[in-house]
This record gives sequence, structure tokens and C-alpha cells, in this order.
Amino acid sequence: MTEYELEQTLLDRLQRFMLDFSGELYLRARQLCVAWNGEGDSLDLLFFHRNLRCLIAIDVKLGEFLPEHLRQLHTHLNHLAEYAVDADENPPVGILLCAEQEEEVVRLVMLSNDDGFISRCQLELPRASQLRQWLHDERRRIMECGRSAAVASKIALG
Repeated sequence: MTEYELEQTLLDRLQRFMLDFSGELYLRARQLCVAWNGEGDSLDLLFFHRNLRCLIAIDVKLGEFLPEHLRQLHTHLNHLAEYAVDADENPPVGILLCAEQEEEVVRLVMLSNDDGFISRCQLELPRASQLRQWLHDERRRIMECGRSAAVASKIALG
């Protein structure tokens, strides 16, 4: 399984997990192109949470967690806040998931300092520990399926 196929499979399953987790989430975009200061990049998943009245941006990275991933997500959130958030909505929230070789890293990024909003987010969104466990389990399942498919392919060709 290629890295691209792994990432796309993870995104498919993450999209389903998030929609199943909360009936208040609505998918707005997938692989959304975000241009900022003349540079383009893509955001993996963008949801709108009806109860929180905010956009939820999710970025998935395969490989080692790097501080620049957080800076990049923060830049995406600033861009969304400036160009995509309506006046009656709360600032966007970001979730970064990194699938490292030996561990999974999950970070929540918020532009808001409002304690009430932050508390509501903690109640309405999956906890970092839930996302970390989900990422660990899904990556293991995908890799096992990939190995099973490779063995089946070798048997069929052999």
C-alpha cells in the first residue's frame, strides 16, 4: 500500500468516525486548497459543527510530528477565520493527527481564548486520547489489510 493510499484510507475512515461521533458535524470539504500569502496547501478535512457554531479543520500527517505542522494548521485556522467564518460563528478549531512510526500524536489548536467555548469544545469533540487510540487502531488495521492483500496477490501470481 502506498503512502497516498494509506492517507486516503485513513481520511475515509476518519471522516466516518467524526460523522458517527457527533450528529452535529457536517462535512464541508475534503482536501481543501488553502492559499495564504501566495503559498498553497491543502487541509485534509473541514467540518462545520452546528452546536459549537464553528469550523473544525483536521490535518493528518504521516510520519514524525514536527512543530511546523502546528504552525501550518494555525495558519490554516487564521485563513479560515478571516475568509470563511461568518460573523455569528465562533473561531475555527483545528485537530492535528500525526501517525509516527511508533506512536500517534494528536493536538488540538484553538484561536479562541474563551473558557466557555473551550469547555464546550471539550464536551462536543472527541478527546485527544480517543483520537490517538482511533488512529493507532485504524493504522494497524489498514497495515494488516495491506499485508493480507500483498500475500493474496503473491499467492495468486505464484
